[in-house]
Amino acid sequence: MLKLFAVLIALAKVKISATSGAEAIDYNKQGDWGGVCNDAGSKKQSPVDVIIPEKSASQKEALFNLTGNADKADARNTQDKNSIKISFKTEIDYKIPGLKETSGQVKQLHLHWGKADAEGSEHLLNGKRFSAEAHLVTTYTNNNIEKNAVVARFFKVGEANAQIQKMIDSGSDGSDLEISEFNLTALYPSDISKVVIYSGSLTTPDCTENVHWMIVPEPLTISELQLTSLRGAILGEEGAAKTFNWRKKQELNGREFKSYTSSSSHFRMSVVVLLSAILYAIY
Repeated sequence: MLKLFAVLIALAKVKISATSGAEAIDYNKQGDWGGVCNDAGSKKQSPVDVIIPEKSASQKEALFNLTGNADKADARNTQDKNSIKISFKTEIDYKIPGLKETSGQVKQLHLHWGKADAEGSEHLLNGKRFSAEAHLVTTYTNNNIEKNAVVARFFKVGEANAQIQKMIDSGSDGSDLEISEFNLTALYPSDISKVVIYSGSLTTPDCTENVHWMIVPEPLTISELQLTSLRGAILGEEGAAKTFNWRKKQELNGREFKSYTSSSSHFRMSVVVLLSAILYAIY
């Protein structure tokens, strides 16, 4: 009874002002999407079922090392009609895994969720779908052409996530869209040990195939109450709630995955394990 009461309160409270300027997407009619989303010549569509390769390339530096004040960034709810999306006022850069000597600039962060806790992520991981998925959208320049690099992070049901809650709360009363001291490093920390990359597309119309995807296999947690809040969130200034906003799985069409691991994160983990063993032996 108490759990049901908490869910009802969350639904009554949440009115998220969350692609301003973008049209609302009908996720029930994905076959009607425009652009190259359903073009027969499109062979690099996303999302896909990500298969973790058996072998990984190792690098000495951290896979993700967000610069600037990424741990206390100023952000703003963008009043998106299709997701809870925030943009960053703080300039945040990072070196893109899989793209040698290429820096990416953080633009926005948004969420995907489903009708039930067993679904919600856009990508699958070795055939498994998660409860939600966050996309950190960044850009980089190649031959004077701006392209997209997106870092995907999965969420499974568990403890509430403090940063996701900040996104849910932003604009919940229809007025205050600002978020202060958003800790982006809590979602994308420098100790991430593995990332899987592949070449794909945007997962919303017009589904342009210019995305360097980076999938973090290790999931974070999100609570059942937070998932309920996402399904009931009113998106956009005069929008409506979306019970789900994930695109169906696309064909791989011969694309390959590459895996990168950070030797520095393994070293830190080894130190932690060693210290734990020493403390256990002492006490």
